[in-house]
Amino acid sequence: MASVGAIADACSGADCVVSALAGLRDVIIGTQTTLLNAAIRAGVPRFIPSDFCTDFADLPEDENRNIDLRREFHEIVDAAAISATSIRIGAFAEVLSYNIPILNYKDGTVGHWGDPDHLIDFTTMNDTAAFTAAAAVDPTTRAVLRIASFQVSPADLVAFTGKVLGSPFGLGRMGSLEDLQAKNKTDRA
Repeated sequence: MASVGAIADACSGADCVVSALAGLRDVIIGTQTTLLNAAIRAGVPRFIPSDFCTDFADLPEDENRNIDLRREFHEIVDAAAISATSIRIGAFAEVLSYNIPILNYKDGTVGHWGDPDHLIDFTTMNDTAAFTAAAAVDPTTRAVLRIASFQVSPADLVAFTGKVLGSPFGLGRMGSLEDLQAKNKTDRA
């Protein structure tokens, strides 16, 4: 993945290159830029960057490293001689099975920052793949696509656990959105 020429040869004749790269700066900026430049060299008309995440258009800068890397890459791709489509899916739905704070199976809690009725976008990996494939073969696709398999709030998850498990998980407020911003800054430091 370090050779623009080798990747360009592999991209020859393609209508669209889809980046499914994941990582930090060396990957999201470095390797993905190499992939972008190879697609351009091969004459590929369209590129879909690895933006399979929350819609970051209105999020503040310097609060989330991964979002900031995607923004930085968009400065590169927006200046490139290729048509790009960013696909923003929220979170992968499968994370709800990972025992994360929003749905903590071990503690029997649904955690939230801010409003427990705030809807969160989730998209399954299969839906993401199908939607991306459809976008890749459609030359009229817009620059930004926003999709979600479903939206659910922490309060909805409490009701869901009650229906499925017979007794609902407890709702646990982890703090305000301002508290989350402060936590993110502390974690980054």
